Amino acid sequence: MTHNICDQRFLEFEIRRKHPEIRVVRKTLTEVAKEGRLRGEERRLLVGQDEVAVVYFRCGYSPDQYPTEAEWEARLVMERSRAVKSPSIHLHLAGTKKVQQELARPGVLEKFVRDPAEVEAIRRVFTGLYPVDKSEEGKKAFAAALSEPDKFVLKPQREGGGNNVYGQDIGPFLRKIQDSSERDAFILMDRIRPPKTKNYLLRAGAETTDVKEVISELGVFGYVIGTGENITANKQALKFFCSKVPVSISRFYLFTFFRLGTCSAPSWPT
Repeated sequence: MTHNICDQRFLEFEIRRKHPEIRVVRKTLTEVAKEGRLRGEERRLLVGQDEVAVVYFRCGYSPDQYPTEAEWEARLVMERSRAVKSPSIHLHLAGTKKVQQELARPGVLEKFVRDPAEVEAIRRVFTGLYPVDKSEEGKKAFAAALSEPDKFVLKPQREGGGNNVYGQDIGPFLRKIQDSSERDAFILMDRIRPPKTKNYLLRAGAETTDVKEVISELGVFGYVIGTGENITANKQALKFFCSKVPVSISRFYLFTFFRLGTCSAPSWPT
């Protein structure tokens, strides 16, 4: 099941409206495993009899979407192809929690950004990110999470926030995996406590407005086009500011069906 079907369909309808000659085909990873293959030295991706120009991943972000080796093989075939991937495996991995934690280590960001001023500007928006493995740093973070769990959020290598562990749930969870290699897959993050404000909530079909306590966040959207070696374009395209009713303060960002927002005019590539 996908919870973002609306944005998928919007993109599909826009492609059909602007370029009706371009076909959009939906396939599961299992179907790609059965029908997909690479052709020639150029590694053209064929699914059935059709060559694929762009692969837009709307699944493949959760382990349960790879139930057998066939689905992993399908992902490998697509990644090896000349088709444009959104996201490529590079960007997919860059968004994982463990990579984010590694980027926060001293000296790592400098490998990718040469300007010291830019490095400091980026680092200022980082929060504390720590391993909970059996390294010395991991043991220290593990102990800190057990003693002051309300200061942290425990995050796995998963997309979104629905799999995070918060507050008093952290202790029992960590004790459960204490002697398991599973703890290597988690990171610990300093808990962010955003300010709460009051705002008017306008709801479709409602005759009155409600004044509610909300928490707000700014989303910055952009696009990167390139290969593993060269970046062709890397631009910011859209800002989205949304306010959410904190039904549960710990997990406020999960309740997206309460989200209200405004966005700036997008600037897409021509």
